[in-house]
Amino acid sequence: MITTHYKTYVSVSSDDDKMRYILGRQGKNTLFVVGLNPSSANEKKLDPTTRIIEKIALNHGYDGWYIVNLYPLRCAKPSNLPKRRKVDVYTRNLVFIKEYLVNNCQSVGAVCLGWGNHIDHYPYLKEARDAILAVLTHYDFPWLCLGVTKAGHPIHPSPLSINTRFGGPNKAALMTYSGSSEND
Repeated sequence: MITTHYKTYVSVSSDDDKMRYILGRQGKNTLFVVGLNPSSANEKKLDPTTRIIEKIALNHGYDGWYIVNLYPLRCAKPSNLPKRRKVDVYTRNLVFIKEYLVNNCQSVGAVCLGWGNHIDHYPYLKEARDAILAVLTHYDFPWLCLGVTKAGHPIHPSPLSINTRFGGPNKAALMTYSGSSEND
């Protein structure tokens, strides 16, 4: 794994940069976001989704933010994710999240969940969600989201969903997340 710092952003990626395990900016009161999968963002250039996450975090009083994902494979379109997970990739991601929380839990102010409905197309993403939520239950973090989809999943912070639902990231509101979809 390669940990890179650029100005104020930190990213941890695989040696070949096909996987991104975490991206964000450290703070004393950090919003820890769990998304679906990473796209192109890195420590030098945020993508539209990570720019939205940063705005939402700052607008809600967090001085830092980090995003991890259910599956760390970089893929611009979730529909192009593999049908089956690679066990070593899945395991490495979960171990990374556990280690991050052990070493940084004192700076996490809240968790924001945001994987959207694409989780329904990949059973391994539901397994990853359950495993990550099980890890998070060991901490006393508030669980937040930007709302839930009709299927009961926390809304993904993509530009389309944030602009449609809220009229932009400056109007986006965080709410308490109470659990996974009853359809699982």
